[in-house]
Amino acid sequence: MDEKNPAQKIIQFLKEGQFPFTPSLIWGAVEQLGIEGAPELVQEVLAEGAREAVRAIERFLDALDIPRPDLSRVEAYLRNEYEAEVSPSLRNRKWGVDLCVKDPHKKRVESWRYTSPIAPSLSGLELHARAGLVTLGDNYSLEIVGDGAFFKTEKKERLTDMAKALSKVKPFLSTIGHEGLPEALQALGNLEEGESRLEGRYILSHGEDFWALRDWPVMGDPALDGMILLERDVSLDFPGDVGVSFRVLWHERSKISTLAYVRFRLGEESLHVNSPRNWTTVSGKDLVASLIQGAIEEELKDTERVGWRHPEPPSTRMLAFLRAFMEHEAPFQALANGTFSPHVTAEFFKDL
Repeated sequence: MDEKNPAQKIIQFLKEGQFPFTPSLIWGAVEQLGIEGAPELVQEVLAEGAREAVRAIERFLDALDIPRPDLSRVEAYLRNEYEAEVSPSLRNRKWGVDLCVKDPHKKRVESWRYTSPIAPSLSGLELHARAGLVTLGDNYSLEIVGDGAFFKTEKKERLTDMAKALSKVKPFLSTIGHEGLPEALQALGNLEEGESRLEGRYILSHGEDFWALRDWPVMGDPALDGMILLERDVSLDFPGDVGVSFRVLWHERSKISTLAYVRFRLGEESLHVNSPRNWTTVSGKDLVASLIQGAIEEELKDTERVGWRHPEPPSTRMLAFLRAFMEHEAPFQALANGTFSPHVTAEFFKDL
């Protein structure tokens, strides 16, 4: 990638955020990156995103043993904020694969049907493509977006079915960097209840009534990440007599994660936030930090409206700590290596 090329800078920015390439989001990236924008630049990014999405569709059809059709019409649609979907379907007792295009309002505008010997084995697996953003999943338990992958189910048979379905499209998975996912799901099915482990690039966990898989790392340590994926209470202690405790909940259908609670401790003082209203996508980077930062933001907003709901308001030091945590790009790393205190001090003096 040519890092000096403004279009490539925008593409990298949007991909890191897992955003589709739309004119509004491209212009937003232009503004955030400080690039001198032009309509030609927007069209260049849109065209590259559409070409990339079409290449993904072609490779998926290859994996389904479907001869490559002419997708020039699909590519033209994708340049105009439309989306394409490849999914198995049963019609008149015959299995096939549908490729359909939907407009920005989700209305189907055009579709094609193909025969495929693999279609009955896909277990609802679908490919969704927009310019710059391709997602593979089943609208139920699995979602793969870029480097990120997340799976959760409460049914062992769903785990088995999805492992088999992914094995059928392994050539496609290899093109997107997830060739080891079918084997990881098979390994997930062999875990004992309460067990977690790292398998290739995925962290696996078998909870009390669920099986879960996520791209690794979550926070970086396999044992810690296993605890987080198991929805266990986690308590972290840092230099300076600082502690952060939390529990992450992983939602099966909505592909999001939330906090059950977060608790901050500074020496003898503590602040507990129960059931924060914030959430984030399961494939986001620095997921735990993002969740906690969102919880802090919501708590501070509530305080501005109705005051503190706690028996005693937090000290000025605690408030400074919360604001510093909320604004830091990598708060846990800074706490661990002892470089967080200057940020707290800076926030402390803001209040004076």
